[in-house]
Amino acid sequence: MPMFAAGTQQEKWIQRHEESGLTRRYRAIILGLLLTPVNVLLLLYMEIATRSVTGSGAGPYPSTISLFANTILFLVVLTLLNSLYARWFAKSALERGELLVIYVMLTISTSIVSIDFLDVLVPMMSFPFRMATPENRWAETILPHIPSWISVRDPRALDGWYLGNSTLYTWDHARPWITPVCVWSAVIFAMLFVMFCINTIVRQQWMRNERLLFPIIELPMQLTEPGSRLFKNRLMWLGFSISAGISILNGLQILYPSLPYIPVKMWDISPWFPTRPFNAIGWTPISFYPYAIGLGFLLPVDMLFSCWFFFVMWRVVRVLGAVYGAYDTTPNFPFMNQQALGAYLLIAVFAIWSGRRHLMQVLRVAVGRAKDVGEEEGPIRYRTAVFGMLIGTLALIWFFHAIGLHWWYAAAGVVLYFFLALGIARMHAEFGPPAHDLHYIGPEMVLIGAFGARSFTPSDLTGFSWFFWFNRAYRSIPIAYQLDGLRIAQRGGISQRYMTAAIALASIVGTISGFWIYLHFGYRRGAEAQMAGHVLGFGWEAFAMRLDNWINNPTKPDIPSTLAIGWGMVFTYFLYFMKTRLVAWPFHPLGFAISTSYSIGTLWLPLLIAWAAKSLTMKLGGLRMYRIAVNFFLGLLLGDFLMGCAWPIIGWILGVSTYSFMQ
Repeated sequence: MPMFAAGTQQEKWIQRHEESGLTRRYRAIILGLLLTPVNVLLLLYMEIATRSVTGSGAGPYPSTISLFANTILFLVVLTLLNSLYARWFAKSALERGELLVIYVMLTISTSIVSIDFLDVLVPMMSFPFRMATPENRWAETILPHIPSWISVRDPRALDGWYLGNSTLYTWDHARPWITPVCVWSAVIFAMLFVMFCINTIVRQQWMRNERLLFPIIELPMQLTEPGSRLFKNRLMWLGFSISAGISILNGLQILYPSLPYIPVKMWDISPWFPTRPFNAIGWTPISFYPYAIGLGFLLPVDMLFSCWFFFVMWRVVRVLGAVYGAYDTTPNFPFMNQQALGAYLLIAVFAIWSGRRHLMQVLRVAVGRAKDVGEEEGPIRYRTAVFGMLIGTLALIWFFHAIGLHWWYAAAGVVLYFFLALGIARMHAEFGPPAHDLHYIGPEMVLIGAFGARSFTPSDLTGFSWFFWFNRAYRSIPIAYQLDGLRIAQRGGISQRYMTAAIALASIVGTISGFWIYLHFGYRRGAEAQMAGHVLGFGWEAFAMRLDNWINNPTKPDIPSTLAIGWGMVFTYFLYFMKTRLVAWPFHPLGFAISTSYSIGTLWLPLLIAWAAKSLTMKLGGLRMYRIAVNFFLGLLLGDFLMGCAWPIIGWILGVSTYSFMQ
């Protein structure tokens, strides 16, 4: 895709929209806002509310992959409908930039309502009050440390939400949720604002100076390209037919069990190794997801190789640990998540170091000691971004102090979170990995591991529990998708200020819609009765598995785990060093960073297939053959995404069990 001259294109965008009427000027934002609740409804139906249909867990889970399948579905449908409309009413049809603005708004709302963000928070708001019993003594150990203004404790409201067959739309049910929802919405807005300020500060360095790749936005850019060349490509339709055909056949097999089935979803092979030391291999799934093969083909070869190589390496390390008795003396061996966290943190350090001159210039502009001619093109002024980041961070520190944490613990947790978010945004922008989840190793776990649970009061530990909802995993962290939106604006010639307004409004409407629809599903279906198991599971993980254990079984400082974080940083630095010194060095530090994640565990074999296919393509025909072949793999991605998202919609309409195309 050719790079647009950002300044010229943005000037044309502004001029066209200033000359148009008010409705036409903002119609992309208006359409995006109207579609946001629809997108949230579809997403939450797929991820939390399909248990009543399938009788088991929910699915699919579009928000667990870096490229959201549900937003691609909306973009394809909008693009095709707009193309048909343009045949008769060309002057009033949506422009490419408007389609992209709507796509970004839907993506932002997806990241907020995702399984790793709002989906975790809502059950946590009520879980300890619903599950407190005389046996667990939570009424004495946990509940006194939870402020009433962030939680829901009314028995009638909880009965309705957990048991279902009720309605949100009565005062007795809605009233207990109003204050907590408003408080947590304000917290979310503050977090999103700080993230956007960070993105504003690093935007020019990453997009113009370092020219990062942003692979995740490539498909939406191609889908909206004038002339729709992708839809006219035969190779694309071949790939589409294969993946959509597999999804159709597997979906029909769910409805008609006598039909054949093509196994592409993951299954665990660890039971094949029942004896020591090979049983130490642990959970090792294999899969053949077409969408993952297609998405992987967009990644650099060394990144693909590193993802699957380091995943396999960890299995070898686990087996060697069993051979030499490492598990007998070191229970957390081989400290996979801790080393991955060290890698994430070093990526953030490198991002700051490589952009240090730009960051110093931003600070000089913010304090009025210099001028930046490119600042006017930015989403917000540098002064607003710098001081907004500081004020927003202080506000969040105050909030976590207000709910129980000492000032220094709240400050350490919040600052570490945004530092980690910076590293993930860099990773997402530079190579667009299929996922960057890093489960169960957020700032609160780092601090408790370093100092031991014994060093904290019950109020501190309860306050740390609320970090769980935005640190359980980072697959859909909003900072990455805000940055994608700004990059799309640059490439699509869209005004940065216009895109900023779209992102801000999508954040507000997405958050409100997320709370509303989540609660609506709960009262209709019942969190305990007919919703996905993880709805209760997230509350169980936060309070029963973590907080209750911290309070009743306080631990000493975990020195080996803390040292493993440092070792992860050292090893990642070594990989960076070798990468810059040896052209043929095959290992990429970002591949090491994400190799321990759950999502890469589900995708490592498709990434290996994509690596083999791309390596062969580049070796036989170079870049020219890659540009031809990539259409086939985009077809694999599109076919799986579109047909995969169609099945739950069909199931919803017909009230039957349907096929989940991922996980």
